[in-house]
Parts: sequence; C-alpha cells; structure tokens
Amino acid sequence: MSIKNKIICLALLIFSQSFNKVNAWSEGGHRVIALLAYETLSPYQRTSLTELLRHHPRFHEDFELHMPLKIDQSSELEQQRWIFTQAAIWPDLARTFQEPAYALYHRSRWHHINLPVFLNEASAHDLRTKIKTNQQMEWREGSDPTWNNAAQSIDMAIKNLHSSSIADAQKALMLCWLIHLVGDIHQPLHCVSLFSSHQFPNLQYGDMGGNEIPIAGKNPLRPQTLHSIWDGLLGYDSSMNDLRARASRFLQDETQRSEISKYLAISSIPQWIEEGRQLAATYAYSSDVREKLTGMKADSIMPVSLSENYLRQAGAIARLRACVAGQRLAKILSERELRL
Repeated sequence: MSIKNKIICLALLIFSQSFNKVNAWSEGGHRVIALLAYETLSPYQRTSLTELLRHHPRFHEDFELHMPLKIDQSSELEQQRWIFTQAAIWPDLARTFQEPAYALYHRSRWHHINLPVFLNEASAHDLRTKIKTNQQMEWREGSDPTWNNAAQSIDMAIKNLHSSSIADAQKALMLCWLIHLVGDIHQPLHCVSLFSSHQFPNLQYGDMGGNEIPIAGKNPLRPQTLHSIWDGLLGYDSSMNDLRARASRFLQDETQRSEISKYLAISSIPQWIEEGRQLAATYAYSSDVREKLTGMKADSIMPVSLSENYLRQAGAIARLRACVAGQRLAKILSERELRL
C-alpha cells in the first residue's frame, strides 16, 4: 500500500470519528486491554487468533489499509500484535462506515447494558418496577441479535466461536466483538444508567450511562460528559510503543497485582457486570455527583464539576479494570473448546 493512500485513509478516519459520540473506552484504552490479553496468550494461540482475523469480511479495508507504515514494514510478530489490537477497536470503527456497511455492521445496543442505578431512595421507590431496559444476560440461538445488550452479545460471540458450523468470516466478526465488549463491560458506565424521577425519568435510557451528565471543563469548545471522562481514563495514545509501556506500568503496580488476583477466579459474565454496576453506583455516581444533580430538572442539567480526588480514584479504578479485563479476556480465548 502506498504512503499516499495510507495518509488519505488516516485522514478520513480522523474526520469521521470527530463526528461520532464517544461511547466506549478510548481507542488507546481498548487497545491496551487487548494487548494485556494478547501478551498472556501462548504463541500458538496468538497466531491462531490473528489468522482467524484475516478472514474478517473487511480485513483489507479496516485492517490492512489502517496498518501504520512502521508496523507494515516490521516483523510478522509485530503485525500480528497490531492486528489483534485493531480488532479491539473495530466495533467502534463500524460507527464511521457509510451505508450500506453502517447498517450491516454497526450495533449501537451491543456496547452496553443498562442496569438501573437510582439517584436516591425516592427515585428507587417510584421507578424500580417501571424500568424498561433490557437486562437479560444470555443470548438464545435463533433470537434477533439486533436487540442484544452487551451481556447477550458476549454470550453470542462465545457460542459462535465454540461452534463448528459457523463460517470463519462470521467467527472473525464475533472475535472482534468479544475482544471489544469484554473491554466495554469493565468500564463501569457501560453497565448502568442512572434513573431519577426528576432528572432522568426516561424509563428505557435514564442518563445513558453518564452521557446526559455534562462535566464542567476549561475548554467550552470540547464539552465532556461523565461517560466521556471515564472513557478517557486509560489514555488516548494508541501507538504500539506507548501501549506496551502503559500495559507494563499497569501490571507493575504492586497494589493492583494483588487486587487483580481476587477477580480472576470469577468467570461469570453477569458477575463481571454486577461488579461494574457496584463501581458505578459507588464511585462514578459518587455522593458528591448525586448531590450536585439533586434539585436539577431534566431540561436544565447543569455541568457538574469533578474534584481532583474523584479523578485520581477513577483513574486507579480504570487501570485495575483494564488489567482484570485483559486477564479475563485471555482466559476466554485460551479455552480448549474454542474452535478456531
């Protein structure tokens, strides 16, 4: 591929992404989680998975044409590592597609599950039995996947990858979604929505996982939400050197290493999501955030300021969740029954 074509491709990607709402970990965040998983796998498993990804129906457009020139000219092992991390962001890349590819591949509902969190006891009393979100945790074969939430889509992806009757192209798609969604559900605000009688009364969406809570910032030209703040906690740089440095730094944190081990014995995806719900309820929607929201109205939610202590604590939680997500993803991908 020529340098000119790669530059054009990159420019189009940046242009299209600038007009898409942030709805997941940053690109750097998803890639670092994928890298944490990749480095845990055996050489055979790494090769098997990246060879499967080469069957992706858009491998040329979304992998080969996006590969940085430095990676393209490096070893096969470096190319495999990059392909695996590219798979982690492919479901977000699908947001930028033009029709008909957009309709064929983009699945906005798959990125989250809206377990309810309530602003206060009064809202819980008023709304608990009225919430209309999809809280199912399993996918049933033959059901329409369009309406899946994140838990159902992970379950579907795993079942597809275990099947001997699914074509490699479909398995490659499901592998991308699996890598991406295991990352997504370890971002606490992908597991919940906040509901309240006066501020967020929509019984299906609530605050959309923090997307409807504006955050006070120094740059009015770059408005942020509570969701986008959490999305960015793992960093935005997606160069391979930076990703490897961050992954190494995360794993060298002694406090985190002892914490990670506590989570690895938990293999139930509903339990992973419940962990996210509890973290969101306690930390993302902290008592300070809830207090500031109290008294506001649905049509006049004002920007909320976050303290330095809040951001430090959120950063530590995000780094721990990234490490746990990477280890859990590696465990799923290394299962013997996986038919690659």
